[in-house]
Amino acid sequence: MPSILYVVRSVVAILTMSSGGLLHAQSALSMCQSYSKQMNRSLPGKIDFLTVLESTGCTSDNGIVYFQFYHVISDPASLPRDVSTKSKAAAKRSYCKNEEFRNSLLFFSFDFYYYDKSNRPLYSFSIGKSDC
Repeated sequence: MPSILYVVRSVVAILTMSSGGLLHAQSALSMCQSYSKQMNRSLPGKIDFLTVLESTGCTSDNGIVYFQFYHVISDPASLPRDVSTKSKAAAKRSYCKNEEFRNSLLFFSFDFYYYDKSNRPLYSFSIGKSDC
């Protein structure tokens, strides 16, 4: 079974090569949905000792495609107060320093949602092309 990182990197590589970098929103949404479906086949997947990536999804609004990642946190009480700020900063570093991920931001906004085991929202953030 391919790792989550492998699937994400594959998605990004294909996006980078698609249509010379030009996709309209409907094509990007269809592509996002296809990749989300592929990723979901290997989920849930443990990210770290607290976090499980449960599923992914895609939606669009006003021509922007949102690639969404839904996580469950096993012990929210152990999270630092500023976890949302720190998580977004870490995600920005990862996405912005990697050329493949930066290129994918031409097609998608990446939305990260975190819930507790009872499905109560804990925090969320987005990474878009303006973040890099």
